[in-house]
Amino acid sequence: MKKNILLALVLSILALSSCKKDPWDAVEKGDWNHDRMVLGIAFAGQVGSATIENIDGSTGTITVQLGEVLIPDKSQVEITSFVTSYKATASVKTGDLFDFTVDSPEISVTSANGETRVYSVVYSFFLEDLAGCYKISKTMVWGGTGPAYGGAALMDPTAKSWCWDESGDYGPAAENDDYLEFVQTGFTDDGNTTGTCMHYGGVDGKHWNCWFDSDMNKEGTDPIDLHKFYRQIPIGESTWLRDYSAGTITFTSADGTVTTGTFLDADTYVVGQNNGVDKTLTVDGNAFRFTLSGTDDWTYIYTDYDKFVKHPRTFYVLVNKVDEIPAESMTEGTEGDDPSVEPEEPEEPEEPETPGLDFDPSGTWTVSDLTVYGGSDSPAFVKPKDKTWVWNSSLNYEYDNQLVVTLTSTSGGTAEYTSGTDGQFWDYMFLKSMAKPSAASADIDCSNYYGWLYHGTSTFTFAIDGTTVNLTFTAEGSSVNAKLLVPGTYTYGTKTLTIPEDCIGLDYETGASAGTDGVNTTYWTDFDRFACCPINYVMIFKK
Repeated sequence: MKKNILLALVLSILALSSCKKDPWDAVEKGDWNHDRMVLGIAFAGQVGSATIENIDGSTGTITVQLGEVLIPDKSQVEITSFVTSYKATASVKTGDLFDFTVDSPEISVTSANGETRVYSVVYSFFLEDLAGCYKISKTMVWGGTGPAYGGAALMDPTAKSWCWDESGDYGPAAENDDYLEFVQTGFTDDGNTTGTCMHYGGVDGKHWNCWFDSDMNKEGTDPIDLHKFYRQIPIGESTWLRDYSAGTITFTSADGTVTTGTFLDADTYVVGQNNGVDKTLTVDGNAFRFTLSGTDDWTYIYTDYDKFVKHPRTFYVLVNKVDEIPAESMTEGTEGDDPSVEPEEPEEPEEPETPGLDFDPSGTWTVSDLTVYGGSDSPAFVKPKDKTWVWNSSLNYEYDNQLVVTLTSTSGGTAEYTSGTDGQFWDYMFLKSMAKPSAASADIDCSNYYGWLYHGTSTFTFAIDGTTVNLTFTAEGSSVNAKLLVPGTYTYGTKTLTIPEDCIGLDYETGASAGTDGVNTTYWTDFDRFACCPINYVMIFKK
């Protein structure tokens, strides 16, 4: 009897287990799944995050903003990320190209059980309104100790010409024919804009030197350097970042100096109060406003010295937007001589040594410096490592390379150029974003200007022509020529180059020629001197 009962129990358990359904069958089948949502989407060139709204069961909207400068073809914009509900299918996927030239593009999403929601894609293209060309019309300073007691004023520095060192016409009026060119080059991850600013010197080729005159110095007899207050927009080329949440624009100069201000539209602004009365500045075009870090000095209240030197409070650069910058005003510009330094009598340049056949270059030499004499107009020396932002990071590889020279006869030997401890060479690529007057489509290969010295082993011969030692390097059936520079000073046009003691230089003439290899829209730029018209490339080695 007990055996029959046990057998019946086992059979019942087996029957129940065979009838039990797998709970994941329903999940996988998807009959329950009505989800048909876009959970995330991103496009190439998108600014910020997309806003996704599910209006009802069948419709929704996706709102995006795109950076116009980042999208070469609006009809073929890549979807870089796309996520939908579980098991849903969609009319697009990651990697597809989306057409933003149509008026009302759509994306449909279908749930696992066959229900569909259609999203309308609402889009706009962002173009930075700062981008463009501007002429500086004037500068203004609001400053002074004790405004509550009438100690402050809003002043035009040019109206107080006697306060400034104007030797060589480098006073504040020199700034008023300058031009600024803003180019947007991209966006940050949080949707702010970035780019480059070129500050030209105007037709006079001069910038305000920002020096307060020694005769007006109430605490000494020397001129006073006020660059920290009044050189807020760097001269030459700088980079900028516009932070929309903070309402600021930040400039970073070539030497790393950072200044931050705000960009003002046309309006009348209260700059402060003096003796309880509002003082205003009317901006007809635009202006850059910078808050200064002066401090109260009651000893000199009511004086120009106090307002300009001790407690300047706010500095304004007023500008007017123009369609283009006149070619004659696109000068690099200078600030003239430092008035705090007494000029010295110019020394006669030393004549370089005249090496003979007994000069022995044998040994191991390490790259000490690289310099380029270039420019389609007013050529000058410029070093690649001082302009790292126009090159990719491989530039740094060149500065530990070694040249092993073995003299095998009275007129030649072998040279082995190795890649140093990092094992790599510079690839000579100039960044496409730094091309002028607008960005190039690809980085620019400048190896024809700078890739002269053979990598690995070559042979060389040298011949003496007066004081000049001409070298010819040969490898794999081809040859290049260079001049050997021993310690001394050498003249290039109106510029000079000094080779230090214990060093040698290899001077390669690139074939570029001033006045013919550039155009006036690129004059005085890094692009012109490095990528258009580098006339001489000099590699300097130290033993």
